[in-house]
Amino acid sequence: MWVRTILTLISTTWLVGPIAIAGEIDLSDTPQTTITGFQNDHPDAKITAVSREIHFDETLYEIKFKTHGKYHDQALYDARGQEFTHEEKIKPAQLPMPVTESIKKQFSNPRITRAEEIHHPDGRTEYEINLIDNHVKWELAMNPEGQILVKEQE
Repeated sequence: MWVRTILTLISTTWLVGPIAIAGEIDLSDTPQTTITGFQNDHPDAKITAVSREIHFDETLYEIKFKTHGKYHDQALYDARGQEFTHEEKIKPAQLPMPVTESIKKQFSNPRITRAEEIHHPDGRTEYEINLIDNHVKWELAMNPEGQILVKEQE
């Protein structure tokens, strides 16, 4: 039985692309090295939420936090505890044309509700896009050429 499950998972991944491991997780499920790295960089911060996301084919931890009572958007850390980057909120109109064209081709009636630009330390860029299409919420990770790297129904 477990062999069938593994084969199904492999064939599904081959047919539809990478399966996203994303969503809010308990702090106890966050690698201790990630928490320690964050706390070293932000000693006065209180973590308010952690989400696991896939960007640049790497599992990252989006840490939302507050300092001195002020909420901060988030910081991305890897499992080694290294700060990866910050996500920068942008207006949907600031998305590259290939990204918006790809969204229009993939969805029948898309309405972008949030867009973020993410810069890899090596210079690559990805976009995280939340949208609603026919009352269904989606989260996408896309490269500047419009290729969907991660597609997850919320």
